[in-house]
Amino acid sequence: MEAGRRIEERIYIQDAVPTVMDLAGAEIPAHVDFKSLVPLIHNETAPHYPAIYGAYRHVQRMVIEDDWKLIVYPNVPIVRLFDLANDPHEMNDLAGDEGREERILDLFSRLQTLQAELEDPLNLSGFPLDFFTNRPPEVEAGPDQSAIISVEASWFPLGVEGLAGWYDAGDAYTITADVGAVSQWADKSGNGLDLSQMNAGRQPETGTAEINGINALRFNSHTMHTAGNPFGETVEDAFVIAVHKVDALENGTFFTLTGGLGPNNVNRWQGHAPWSTGAVFFDTGGINAPYRLTTSYGAGAGEDVMVGFYGSATDNVQQIYKNGVLLIEDNSGHSVSTLGSIFVGSDGGVMFQNTSVGEFIIVNGTVRADDRTKLEGYLAHKWGLVGDLPAAHPYRESAPGGGRARVKLAGTVSDPDGNPLTTAWSQQSGPGTVYFTDPSAIETTAFFRVAGTYVLRLTANDGFHTAFDELTITITGESFVDENNNGIPDEWELDNFGDLLGENDTHHESGAAYYFLYLSGWEAGDPVDDAGRIGILREFNRSNPVVAWEFVDGIELGIHVKVWISTDLLGWELLPSDHFTHTSESSNGKTRHELEVTHDYGAKYFLRLQKP
Repeated sequence: MEAGRRIEERIYIQDAVPTVMDLAGAEIPAHVDFKSLVPLIHNETAPHYPAIYGAYRHVQRMVIEDDWKLIVYPNVPIVRLFDLANDPHEMNDLAGDEGREERILDLFSRLQTLQAELEDPLNLSGFPLDFFTNRPPEVEAGPDQSAIISVEASWFPLGVEGLAGWYDAGDAYTITADVGAVSQWADKSGNGLDLSQMNAGRQPETGTAEINGINALRFNSHTMHTAGNPFGETVEDAFVIAVHKVDALENGTFFTLTGGLGPNNVNRWQGHAPWSTGAVFFDTGGINAPYRLTTSYGAGAGEDVMVGFYGSATDNVQQIYKNGVLLIEDNSGHSVSTLGSIFVGSDGGVMFQNTSVGEFIIVNGTVRADDRTKLEGYLAHKWGLVGDLPAAHPYRESAPGGGRARVKLAGTVSDPDGNPLTTAWSQQSGPGTVYFTDPSAIETTAFFRVAGTYVLRLTANDGFHTAFDELTITITGESFVDENNNGIPDEWELDNFGDLLGENDTHHESGAAYYFLYLSGWEAGDPVDDAGRIGILREFNRSNPVVAWEFVDGIELGIHVKVWISTDLLGWELLPSDHFTHTSESSNGKTRHELEVTHDYGAKYFLRLQKP
């Protein structure tokens, strides 16, 4: 062989023995498994070895074929794949890359063939090769999108489906009291499920307790009850959520939905929050399992807390929540017969809770997660419990409603091997927190409250591999600003209504809810703000939706107006003229207008007036 010649061919070091014997003219014994290098020296073109095989004890096997090297670690188990032509130092393992499955299968098959030829006793038949040959999911997050922050209405419990009772100690209009003793606590849900107490010795106190500076009703051996029960003969599904201050730990009942205990105490749908031991009990039947759910409440005397109880025969679940955190649950929902009225502060006048109640809400029916979290966000922001909400709560940063942008996400995910998939949306970057209606759903809604650029990721896992794709969301617009915390965007308000609205105030009665009247479309020269708004009527009674405004003569809106209606302050539609009446009357240099909506749009809607 001439000096300086280089032959590129993979050999075994054991080839040295047959090579020396061949050069010496000796016959190579049949038991020698390796080959002489002499044919390579003489320019033979056939491959010296179609594949190279390697082994180290029972912990490693290797095969090289066509510049590809597969290393198998049977005890881990792991495979490694290297492209020796482009990566001779084996720095980049390609085993997990998409499209390498066929290569791995071919090399593994070659490895097993060489094992059999060389009588290698290590059995690789049970090696989980599927893990390495399985193709990863295919994920498309969808195109980049943009959205604008829109000012929405503040959210109130009236938006909850199945709302049965809503009691708000911070709303003085709902409380009837004599020298601080409360005889009636009106229901704001519009269902007329008022709480009352005619026994002066059992009437809770108003004006003596506060939570976050807002009035709360003081219950200490006091109780109130409804005149009826919205559940019918049985409580199938119900949710109760309340904000209260634990004034003292005593053996008492916070509320009951069924009125009485019945024979053998089997008709309980009630909560103790907490007992003198600090435990909280939730009974949907008797006091023993599976009807009683018990956990440590983690609340002491003087602590403000938001507690939720959900019992559902439909969903087959019992749950206890504290400050938006699920404390305990049991997959055993129960129906309970109703024997009487709903009681707050006791279990029917027997065992009393020592507590101050800020707000108490009852839902008749199953409760969706989005309604539950909205109730939690509404109560937490109102009663100063935001810091107690979990960090991932969708309303920790701001209360439901307000200014936000929504983006519909509709990615596509598939798996070439037909494996079942788990999916998840996540936020990778952005100036604010992104909330997902259901982060595990491929099609979901993302909410943004802060303008800026966000990157969202859709991830899929098929049990073998994880794959993802990302998209960019650009949010513009200004965030919701409500400095006086009255639920109305500041940009919609005038500092001084003066004669523009005059007697605009219908009385805030039992069953009233908050609605807003947005007057728009006025021309230059009219007494309006720079944006052309005359003002907002802050509230009116939903059971008698009459709105009124007044103008000094010469500043006349006129009889003819267009009335627009909305359920969310985002999409507006023109209200047909036969759905409302508009009248006016002039007196003392002013003209008073009244508009009454005659069509029933349900519990929640908003009005906007405009010149024709």
